[in-house]
Amino acid sequence: MAKMDDDRLKAICEAKLNNALGWVGGLLSKERQIAMQYYRGDPFGNEQDGRSKVVSRDVAEAIDSVMPGLIKVFASTDTIIVAQPRKPSDEPVAQQVTDYLNWVFQSQPNAFDMLQTWIKDGLLAKLGVVKSWWDDSRETSTEDYEGLTRFQYLTLISDENVEPLKLAARPAGPPSIDPTASPPLSLAESQDASVGLAVAMAGQGVGLMDDGYVYDCTVRRTNASGRIRIQAIPPEEFLTDRRAVSLEDATFCAHRTRRTVSDLIEMGYPRAVVSGLSGGNELDFNTEVLTRFEDDDEQPEQDADSLDDSMRHVWVAECYLKVDYDGDGIAVWRKVTLAGGNGYEVLDHEPCEGHPFSAWTPNKIPHKLYGESLADKTVDLQLIKSTVWRQVLDGMYFNNAPQLVVMEGQANMEDVLTRRPGGVIRARSQGAVTPLPVQDVSGPGMAMINYLDSVREARTGVRRFSAGLEADALNPYNGTATGAQLVDDASQDRVMLLARNFAEQGLKPLFNRLLELSIKYQDKPATVRLRGTWVDIDPSTWSTKMDMTVAVGLGTGNRDRQVGQLMTMLTQLDAPLVQLQGGLKGPLLTAGNVYSKLSKLTEAMGYRDGNSFYTDPSTVPMASPQPAQPQPNPAAAMAQAQMQLAQQQAAMELQQRRDAAQLDAAIAQEKAHRQGVIETARAQAELAADQRQAQIQAQLDQQRAAHQAQLDTMKAQHEIALEKMRVLADIEIAQVKATAGSVGKSGRMRSGKTSVPVESP
Repeated sequence: MAKMDDDRLKAICEAKLNNALGWVGGLLSKERQIAMQYYRGDPFGNEQDGRSKVVSRDVAEAIDSVMPGLIKVFASTDTIIVAQPRKPSDEPVAQQVTDYLNWVFQSQPNAFDMLQTWIKDGLLAKLGVVKSWWDDSRETSTEDYEGLTRFQYLTLISDENVEPLKLAARPAGPPSIDPTASPPLSLAESQDASVGLAVAMAGQGVGLMDDGYVYDCTVRRTNASGRIRIQAIPPEEFLTDRRAVSLEDATFCAHRTRRTVSDLIEMGYPRAVVSGLSGGNELDFNTEVLTRFEDDDEQPEQDADSLDDSMRHVWVAECYLKVDYDGDGIAVWRKVTLAGGNGYEVLDHEPCEGHPFSAWTPNKIPHKLYGESLADKTVDLQLIKSTVWRQVLDGMYFNNAPQLVVMEGQANMEDVLTRRPGGVIRARSQGAVTPLPVQDVSGPGMAMINYLDSVREARTGVRRFSAGLEADALNPYNGTATGAQLVDDASQDRVMLLARNFAEQGLKPLFNRLLELSIKYQDKPATVRLRGTWVDIDPSTWSTKMDMTVAVGLGTGNRDRQVGQLMTMLTQLDAPLVQLQGGLKGPLLTAGNVYSKLSKLTEAMGYRDGNSFYTDPSTVPMASPQPAQPQPNPAAAMAQAQMQLAQQQAAMELQQRRDAAQLDAAIAQEKAHRQGVIETARAQAELAADQRQAQIQAQLDQQRAAHQAQLDTMKAQHEIALEKMRVLADIEIAQVKATAGSVGKSGRMRSGKTSVPVESP
């Protein structure tokens, strides 16, 4: 098979980049964006005007509560990782390797910030990633000197890393210049000078060196010595295989970032090639980056340096992949550097021994590279808790300023709409404006919030220290000192598991890579200060076949407990053994054993350099042998030791029982105090509820009486009106009857007076 050309290599890299896990717009990118928004406490987008908009900060509280403990575990000691040799011949250098690698890690620029960022990326964005490499870039600086003698100047420029740029000679002072003295140096002559010239002139005497002139010069100093660099990578800049189980098994990893044209030229790439690279693309509008900075600036970053071509930004992707470049059928690791905006160009490619990345995830999911972050465990709780919290506050708002029922046309609406303490509402009748009763939900709401806090504690291991639900309701063992200790240990175990994951997944691979880089690139001995002493270290003589083990105190409790345990060993165990042995020469206890305990004790107390407090016995010259002292009877000594140990054990048990009794009493007192507080609060709440109910009942009775009085008045008015109408009707009837009677009587009278006709005979 023919050797692969650059175009095919670029096509393979572009295909892997486009199909990598963490590409722009993927599900993983969206989840990290949501985690950042919840960490900051951004609004959810479902807020309503006039209602509560409070946002709980459960994600931030969980992460920020874990961070101090993890930082204290790894940043408060000089020895993070210990190198363990695989064969006896590596034993003498194992301690030196341990000291040097820990010094390399802690001597990084902004080492604490890098460690904090690495840990927090994992807790917030599922995966924290760092990149380690050997930096052989040259560091150039310009230095100015004034008033140098001829010898001082020649000695300065004799350094191979120093190049003279400017030179000016002037008389040294008032004394006249000896005409036989050497003329002042010119810049051209000084550029040809060497150490041999300076030494030769020094051998001729002080006269030639002190030629009556002083020199002012400007030189360029170039530092060509390389060093190991470690950098925390933003989550969106790291890409890997979609189905990667771990970084050890990944066949493709990439670091995609922005660099200036000036940076690329300083890295050694041709200016003609770099200047022709295109600039921004869709990566400039990465939603993760915009979300990270949107609380400060809602606009995407503009390339303000585009007018200066040297400061123009270019996207660069460092790809590390296994590929059959040589055409022999075997895929090997190769580093390919691509650059450009709309289209990538291959800047260089070379074989390598693997990728430079080390990563960790807080909660490992089997057979997956990306696990669960603390944000994943608390995002839903933050949404639910914020919703309940808002409802509780809305209920309190409505209780303090309830809605009003207004009879239309019976009250002044301007007064009703202007709500102010002590305000007046003008109404035409009593009861025209009444408050709408609202049920108080603050009690169940606060109980739900406390329950959600307990769920968060169970998920994350972060304990609450504020008063909330009774501990006995969730843990029946917390009523005793042993139960309280079990709860504390269970919480610490969750945090210690996070620390162990960070140590095993992140630190151990990183330190193994630091060892490989030191052996491969540190080509000359380095002088460093280890354990308070300057020593020369030559990593080229070391072996890469060493195991790294975590040296921090994980699984043995917190530092206070470690201090107590070490103090107990020194005072109650070691002291009797020293008396029993008659000194520190063994067989059970030696000066080296005591020194090891003292070193661990000072380290647990937070002091980094234990040698300033105690001296290693192995560094002290051996004293002249003393005459042998008669040894006590072994059987009697053993019996005495057993008796002393039994007495000490009995005293320790008695002290433990006393401490347990005191702790139980304190817990009982605290429990009684909290119960009293709860009962008082409950009584006050019930009293307030009764008073509120009585007030509402009184208002209802008053309104009912007013309504009844109004009904009675209206009824009386109706009855009076009816009676008046009845009287008027009777009058009218009487009048009608009277009129009818008079008409009938007049008719009869006329008929009586009428003459009756008489028939004629």
